[in-house]
Amino acid sequence: MISFSIVICNYNYGRFVGEAIASCLEQRYPPRLFEVIVVDDGSTDDSRQIIDTLARDSRVVPIFQPNLGQGAAFAAGVARARGAMVCLLDSDDTFHPDKLGALAAWVASNQPLPDAIFLCHDLAVHDVVSGACVEASWFKLRGLSMLGPVLKVKDAPGSFAFSIPCGQVYTRTLLNRICDALPVSEWRLAVDAAIARAAVLLAGEVHFLPIVLGTYRVHGANDSASILDGRFRYRRPNRADDGPRKLRFLESFVDTLALEARERAEAISYVKRLEISPGTRHASTGLALRNPTATFVVLDSSARGSLRQTIESLGRHDPDYAVEVIVVSDDPASVEEAIRGVSNQPTVLRSNRSASRFERMQRGFRAGRGEFVTFIRPGDLLHEQYLDQHLYVHRGEALAAMSCCDIRVVQPDGAVVYDRVFGGRNGVWHGGGGFLPALDGGLTGWIYPPMSANLLRRSNLLALLFERNAPDVAGIIAATPEWFLCQFARALGGVVRITEPLVTRKLELGEQAFLPDIASPRNDRDCPVVPDFSAAARVLLGLVCRNLRLFESSFPEPWFDQFAAWLGCGQDRVTIAKLQEIAATGGAAWLVPAFES
Repeated sequence: MISFSIVICNYNYGRFVGEAIASCLEQRYPPRLFEVIVVDDGSTDDSRQIIDTLARDSRVVPIFQPNLGQGAAFAAGVARARGAMVCLLDSDDTFHPDKLGALAAWVASNQPLPDAIFLCHDLAVHDVVSGACVEASWFKLRGLSMLGPVLKVKDAPGSFAFSIPCGQVYTRTLLNRICDALPVSEWRLAVDAAIARAAVLLAGEVHFLPIVLGTYRVHGANDSASILDGRFRYRRPNRADDGPRKLRFLESFVDTLALEARERAEAISYVKRLEISPGTRHASTGLALRNPTATFVVLDSSARGSLRQTIESLGRHDPDYAVEVIVVSDDPASVEEAIRGVSNQPTVLRSNRSASRFERMQRGFRAGRGEFVTFIRPGDLLHEQYLDQHLYVHRGEALAAMSCCDIRVVQPDGAVVYDRVFGGRNGVWHGGGGFLPALDGGLTGWIYPPMSANLLRRSNLLALLFERNAPDVAGIIAATPEWFLCQFARALGGVVRITEPLVTRKLELGEQAFLPDIASPRNDRDCPVVPDFSAAARVLLGLVCRNLRLFESSFPEPWFDQFAAWLGCGQDRVTIAKLQEIAATGGAAWLVPAFES
């Protein structure tokens, strides 16, 4: 059987560290096959006495060092480890009793294994204040449940798509190599962000084990999490130097790896994705990705003055973010005259005069190159922090397909009508902001803000909406294009809601502001409508059926059952086999009887 070393790093968590150590000693695994290495990083509370008491058990190996930071503590623990595999554990979290046994079973079922293995397992999330676990596990909260069992480095997103330390498992040889290369003195906090990404580069992949084997405890002093009204909230620590330091390390680490040309290209591409990942500033080594981070697609209208104000507002973002602005119009010459002299000259694309809003969205989406895209109504003004705040939450929410913010509504003279429409005490977002997991809630059960407030992560699956669909399908999408787009994005990876109003909607002369209208889906004439939920469900199902191979490679099998329930399929189970059967029927895939009611 395989041997394990558990490495616990502690600093002034005397109120928690005893429970963390005890959860390791309670493992239902042969005692001779695991050790618990506890590194105390110069605590000034009662941590040392607690560790000393528990070290009477011969499996506990205490290491006491001056306060050198988390990086040095992890490195000291890993250097002392003797097990074939190393499990990390923060001192305020715990393991479940069957963790090591489950890991050993996974290793046994996946032979032969390489020397370099990086594995993440699922975690329960426990609210220490209330004493209850939140409903969703870590994999669901962070979007990892949508992944398959293995994520290759070539497919890894720039965001943190892993478990936190208590869910990370490494082969000792892999972890030793990373710690030897890591400048530990620079990493006083959040060293796991560097270790996990270096492990993906070295191993070429990360494995996901969708079993809850530990508990992440949220207690009010966590570095990057909180719980409000029973809902988990991720918050990114405000450490401006984390990005450049991480990138410097990873760029130099790639150079130490003996990789073939293709593998090296994939590794460098991953570091580039990290470099433009939201909130990460460019490093100094020339690996900046040339493509824009974000694409703003403005869907032109006849209000030229409003269009100019909108274009000018798009130039007030952080200059470190590369963006492109595209205006789609049936009268390019008039647009160019209206925006003459603005500092951020956009690309103007011609559309047919009879083109629907959805067709104009297609035109802009296909022309854009940004990793993220948003569609903008002329007259809407994006605040200076719009892009920074949206990209901030995308960096935090690993696989969210879309973020949306609150909006402010003002009269033509600038008088405020609604300071907040969706968030706040009287807003329609009950429970505030935060991450809504994919397929959570139902097709009809969520209200979206206007399209200017939504930033979408570009993906091959999202691009399916903008391909040349059959006329009846395109017509259904075009009936409520923004609503349909938002629903599809939510199915693909969940949504993050930002409660700050980052968009100002200026009413036109004579336009009335009724809250239900502002918070309702809108048709091609920008009027509030009720979507045809049944038709939308058929189209969404058809998109999956006609592209089943792509969806199978993107999502694990449980996603398909969740997808069917989300569409409102009742008692019918739409498994992969059923979808394959539907797909085999060909062109009428979206006319599935189960969704006609």
